[in-house]
Formats: sequence, structure tokens, C-alpha cells
Amino acid sequence: MILNRGFIQPVIAIAALCLLSAPNVSLYADESEEGFTSLFDGKTLDGWHLMNDAKFVAEDGVIKLNGGSGWLRSDKEYADFILRLELRFMKPKQDGGVFLRSNEEGENWPSQKYEVQCENTLRMAKIFGAEHDLNVDLVQKVLKPDGEWNAYEIKLIGSRIEVRLNGELVTTSDHMEKLTRGFLGLQGESGFHEYRNIRIKDLGKMLFDGSTLKGWRGDADHWSVKDGAIVGSTMPDGRKENTFLIADGEYGDFILKVKFKHSTGASGIQFRSRPIGKDGEFLVTGYQADIGGGDTGTFYEEKGRGTLAPADGEVIKRHYQQEEWNTYEIQAIGDNVELKINGHVTARYTEKDPNVPRSGLVALQLQAGAGMTIFFKDIEIHEIKP
Repeated sequence: MILNRGFIQPVIAIAALCLLSAPNVSLYADESEEGFTSLFDGKTLDGWHLMNDAKFVAEDGVIKLNGGSGWLRSDKEYADFILRLELRFMKPKQDGGVFLRSNEEGENWPSQKYEVQCENTLRMAKIFGAEHDLNVDLVQKVLKPDGEWNAYEIKLIGSRIEVRLNGELVTTSDHMEKLTRGFLGLQGESGFHEYRNIRIKDLGKMLFDGSTLKGWRGDADHWSVKDGAIVGSTMPDGRKENTFLIADGEYGDFILKVKFKHSTGASGIQFRSRPIGKDGEFLVTGYQADIGGGDTGTFYEEKGRGTLAPADGEVIKRHYQQEEWNTYEIQAIGDNVELKINGHVTARYTEKDPNVPRSGLVALQLQAGAGMTIFFKDIEIHEIKP
């Protein structure tokens, strides 16, 4: 059969128009989606909450923002993740954003959050709440015209964020340490946007469920749970030797984040450790991120070589808050270990001994000596696979 050109061209144009208008056709269908979970079913706002009179609706296979203020909040909180979504602007100069690690309270929008800007202006992909590097020229080069779909990928791990727009890395920051966990959100700020294909890969694993010691083993006389935190105490009489609360499982390469609070005495967070002694003694040996005793932020080896990398005293002086909640971030990848307190590096070490284990247990320490109490919460690990 012979088709004349006058017939073929309209057919091609119609086919292209159908592809552009199809509500749930992903721009990057060939991307690896292993481990991703959809956050939008294409029909309803199930799994989301309209906050502060937000004007979001699910319609025609997309989430539509029809002006107004407020925001759309996720059911679940997240810490480390890869978020992928597609959005388009229905009018020029439309303001909005994607909220990360946000709280729930706030007059119009959450009072604590990070925000990746969704705006078809020079502010596209700007980050509010953290110092960052934004490649404005690249953003303007890859941003699609109004009415066409754009793809965002937001990768947030610890204090590091990478934002890709239509496949190009446009924004980075290493200053996302103040907020460690919270809700996702879509902002309404008098804009007219549409969103689709919202999916997330949760990179974190919680080692503490916030209410029980399930998944841990230790001396019940010294470890308990109160107000969402693990409480370790040797009050009033202290102990003659160290004791540990040991998590199930072993871990090799990872980023481990733990919030802790204490005033007196000494403690630590064990990692890549192994058990020693008899059953029921709850003793370990191995790497430790020190807490207290003048050594907070120090990298130490319990029942081994002792101090491997002392803490940077200036960092501790400026950023550690005794008797307040602090965040320890422990990064162990291959031979390299890095410790951070509240987002600031306190110690780095490269292991040169091939006989030292590169995987092992995670545990919390109560040190021998006078009576003391320490609190731990939000214990989350992100395993890094080769």
C-alpha cells in the first residue's frame, strides 16, 4: 500500500499529541524502578492529607493544584530516600515546591522543612532551608515550556541532596543536617500545577520502633523505653564493667544516624563489632563512636587499639549541645570511616589493617563507672550495596 505524505503527517502529529497528553505515561519508563513505591494511585488522594485549606484534587490521572494556599502532606515520614515525580506548569510564573523532612504544624505551610522550588522562573530547583549550589543556566536549558511535563528526581541521604531536572543534575547541597526526618509535601502558593507518577525509594531502615526493644538484646536491668526513646541507665550505683544493648543483624557499608542526649558519664555507639564473653554478658569489641567523658565525636576501638582518630575539638565546641538532642551520623564504607555530630565532621579514619572486620554488629554502650543515664532515638541505617 502507498500512503501519501499529506496523510502521514497529520497521523504523526496526532500520535505525538496523544503521548504528551496521556496522564500516566512516565517520561523515563526505562529507568530502574526497583524498590520504588508509588505515592499516587492516579485516581484519589489516598495516602495524602490536605493541609490548611489546600486546593489539590485528583482528576484525569493527575494531582491538580488549583491556586490557593496550604499544602498536601504524605501519610508517612521519611529520612533518606530517592523521590521521583513529574510536574508541569499550567500558566507562566507559577510558584510552588516540594517539601522534604517537614513537620506537620504551621500557619500556611510547615514551620520546619526543606523545600525544592517548583517554579517556572529562574528560581526553579532552588532549595529553601539550606545553603546550596544551583546551576541556573542548566535549569533554564532543560526546563520544558509551560504545559509540558518535567521530571524531578530528588536524592536525599543524610546531609547530602542531589536534585535532577529532566535527567540533569542541577542542584546540590551538603547542608541538610538540621532536619533528619519528616513528611513529604506539595506546596500550594496560588499556583496552577499538575503532578503525576510520584514514587519513592525509601533508603532507610529503622532499628528502633519507638516503643519497644524488639530487635535488640541487653540487660533488662539497664535498658528500657520511655517517651519514644531508648533509655540506658546505671543509676544509682553505676557498674564495674561496660554493658551493651545489641541490635539484631550485621552491617557492612552504611550510613547510620542516631539521636542521643546525655549529661554525665560516658557511652558510645558500636558498629562493625563482634560479641565477646559469655552469653548474657552483652559484651562486644570493635569500632565505637564515642559519647561523653570528654571524647564525644572521637573514633575509638572498644577492647582493641583505643583511640583511632580524636575528635576535632573546635567542631565539638561549636556544634555539640550537652543535655540536648544531638544527631550522630556514622559513615562506614570500605576502609573509610567518617563521624559527624549535627552534620559536622568530627573524625575521619582509613583502616589499613586487613584483619579488622569490615562488617559486624551495631550496639549502644553504657560505660563502667558512676551511675549515668543516656537516651537514644530515631536510630536509622541506610545500607550501601556495592
